[in-house]
Amino acid sequence: MVDTSRARLFGNLDELAVASRLVVDRPAGSRHPRVSEAVYPVDYGCLDGTVAADGDGVDVFCGSAVGAGVVGFFVTADLGKRDVEVKVLIDCTAEEIDRVRRLLDDVLGIGGLLVRRNLETATGPHGPAAGEKPGAQMWRQRRQ
Repeated sequence: MVDTSRARLFGNLDELAVASRLVVDRPAGSRHPRVSEAVYPVDYGCLDGTVAADGDGVDVFCGSAVGAGVVGFFVTADLGKRDVEVKVLIDCTAEEIDRVRRLLDDVLGIGGLLVRRNLETATGPHGPAAGEKPGAQMWRQRRQ
């Protein structure tokens, strides 16, 4: 049985990703502006035209698995900033997700609860292509 709340959440994330332009303000390999030992393992930025709890755009880590679409997200609690955020994972491989987790947990010390997308949650108005998550084709076109 598919969890409809989970499917709806990931469907909504797909729609946000497809309808928004990714703004990368910290490319892979760049350093965190306040924590010099923190190096971003993948591109980091936000979805333009969206709003997160902090008033900025929804945070995104974008990896190298072009066409994978939204593969999960981290929920973080940053005591320094005194906030809780969602950081969406788009086009990230399993290795890239682990590197992001290490950045959040081990280097930045804010931790993060990883919520992975299950194949069962892949729903959409047109359905996925063979082996592809909904929105992945449109997201791939927007990145080019």
